[in-house]
Amino acid sequence: MLSFILMIKSSKQRLLELLRSEGPQSPAVLMGRLSISQPTLFRLAKAQPENIAALGANRNRKLAALRNARGLTSITPVFFISPEGEAVSAGNLLALYPSSFVFQPNSSPSKPLFYPGLPFFLDDMRPQGFMGRTFSQKHSDLRLPPRISDWSNDDILEALACRGEDLTGNLLIGAESFERYQSLRRGKTEAIDGTRPAKQYLIHAQAAIDGQPAGSSAGGEQPKFGATLKDKNGTLKKVLVKFSPTGDTFSASRWRDLLICESLSLELLRENGIAAAESRLIEAGGRTFLETLRFDRVSAHGRKGTISLSAIENEWIGRGENWSVSAQALARDKKISADDLSTIQTLECFGRLIANTDRHPGNLSFFWQPGEKQVQLAPIYDMLPMLYAPSSGGEDTRKKFSLPSYDHTLLNSWKGALKLAIQYWTRVHEDSRISPEFRIIAKRNLSLLS
Repeated sequence: MLSFILMIKSSKQRLLELLRSEGPQSPAVLMGRLSISQPTLFRLAKAQPENIAALGANRNRKLAALRNARGLTSITPVFFISPEGEAVSAGNLLALYPSSFVFQPNSSPSKPLFYPGLPFFLDDMRPQGFMGRTFSQKHSDLRLPPRISDWSNDDILEALACRGEDLTGNLLIGAESFERYQSLRRGKTEAIDGTRPAKQYLIHAQAAIDGQPAGSSAGGEQPKFGATLKDKNGTLKKVLVKFSPTGDTFSASRWRDLLICESLSLELLRENGIAAAESRLIEAGGRTFLETLRFDRVSAHGRKGTISLSAIENEWIGRGENWSVSAQALARDKKISADDLSTIQTLECFGRLIANTDRHPGNLSFFWQPGEKQVQLAPIYDMLPMLYAPSSGGEDTRKKFSLPSYDHTLLNSWKGALKLAIQYWTRVHEDSRISPEFRIIAKRNLSLLS
């Protein structure tokens, strides 16, 4: 009897060690490696439910060793926040040995989704950019590495699961973030008077510069903060606000010009039937503020699911050369509609023609949530002539715009985008808020395109 007990104990340990070292395995592989029958294999697994999980059904079933990710347990609940602000259970995220994850959606629990790292749909939720750099300092109790570039997948998951109550999109990760969201929803929402936001914007801008960003974590390096506004009818809405430096330096003047340029481009695109973020400009205290309405938020607490092209590329198609190339691959796989493909191709051309050199895949977003097979293009944002952005030290780089080229796949989009670009540079040149120096640049570019 003792020898039998020792044999069982040894088999349990060998199974666990194998799964921990080599990751999820099929029953057939494990039976061969351990020289045991299927009934014995599953008895050994069921005897240690705190360590081993059976994932999937029938021929697709795998056994995996569970692990705790930093201060979390091995199983992290995942929720959706509806447009009405209600939290809905979406499934569970399991951390597996040696370093992978699996998402078990409630909609199809027998079809788990395995990922070598964190699921791609969490990419955009990570604290990043200007508003993410102080996350570790702000939440020092989590003991995260000071630089977000040094974070592991487990670090990211803990940040999302413990302080992720107000991140990009409509996903909510972890029990603690769920509780924080409920507290946020029950509490009184501090809203800025949308008819007179200037004073509060100046306070928020200074707080952001001082390393205490208000609002949610959004990507990008341009200084910004999040805010909740109350309009004259009492309706609440969420906005992101970029702002320029103060003073009469070259950097301050140039960023004022660029924020006005961004507002003009978004306005022009909306006028021509292309969805673009709603925005307005506010001047106060020597700063220019560009306020844009968040399209992933509905009123005070409602949310919409969004995902960036960057995250989609990582999972579905691989990195493309530009927006258009990636959109063509998505259209071939029926991930986007023909209309969205056409719009993205126009935006690619327009971006080239207005000297937007910052057309990276993180600056194009779609409406989507896990389980859906197709994405829908969200309003465009961050569309401005970034070629002329000052250097990190604030110097004038004196870059000049040259007539861009295009390949045959953009032939049908180029002419229409060229007309838009000519209208755009005309508006920039004629706008009295733009500095004389930049209006000269606009005139030169207008002449080149014309």
